[in-house]
Amino acid sequence: MASTQDECVVLSYAKWLPIYDREVPFQILSDFSGDYKRTNLEFGPAPVAETIHDIRNLESTFKLDIHGFQVCRQETSVQDWTDRRSIETQYYDEMEQMLRSELDDVDEVFFYDWRPRKNVPFQIEGVTKVDLDDLSQYLMPVGNAHIVRDCPLALCDGRTVDAKDLLPTDHIKKAYIGQTSNLMYRPGYSWHYLSSQTREECIIFKMFDSLNGVTKPERNNQDCPHVAFRHRQIPADTPPRESFEIRALVFTYPDPTVKS
Repeated sequence: MASTQDECVVLSYAKWLPIYDREVPFQILSDFSGDYKRTNLEFGPAPVAETIHDIRNLESTFKLDIHGFQVCRQETSVQDWTDRRSIETQYYDEMEQMLRSELDDVDEVFFYDWRPRKNVPFQIEGVTKVDLDDLSQYLMPVGNAHIVRDCPLALCDGRTVDAKDLLPTDHIKKAYIGQTSNLMYRPGYSWHYLSSQTREECIIFKMFDSLNGVTKPERNNQDCPHVAFRHRQIPADTPPRESFEIRALVFTYPDPTVKS
């Protein structure tokens, strides 16, 4: 039975273009001198609306190593989300404790990026494109509202994503060139979100796992496409979403007693 909070949304996906036969898809994220094209990507709406299923009261059935994401609870004592020192000491410690309690065989955690996010008001039209950023991420609400109603985050079940669905894309910065992926449309994706996410609810989602057989037995799990979407039931006076994103590398050391 469908939840009353399930929503049908037309999402925007990356398009395959003939130009990719001779140059890689790219986005230039830094400013350079001269005239240049910042990206050769194109996005377009899916031909049909897709259902984004509300997992409220079903949170425990979704697991990081099966679906690519999971929900957990984590209190934080951080009050000022602009205070770098508090985030990189106090909040890092809290998040590491959470990872060690939620995940198996965690030997080391290295946090390498964080950012606060504040959504523009949901009434403003914009591209609702599906993202696939790098490595493990954690999203939790911050701010005074403490509950996410405006533009919640939708996550795609990694079991429904195949390697051929992903468009590898170079992210070009002055210091380095990294790579992410964008999702291309096809029928069959399974989308989910957590309605009315509170300050204590944290979503963990995985972008890569070097262990074969996680989520899909034939390849490494490196896909939890995600996108914020506009929910039609949101009142016009709903405050914009404020949330906090942190990224980490989580290591499990090889067991020296086990021979490969």
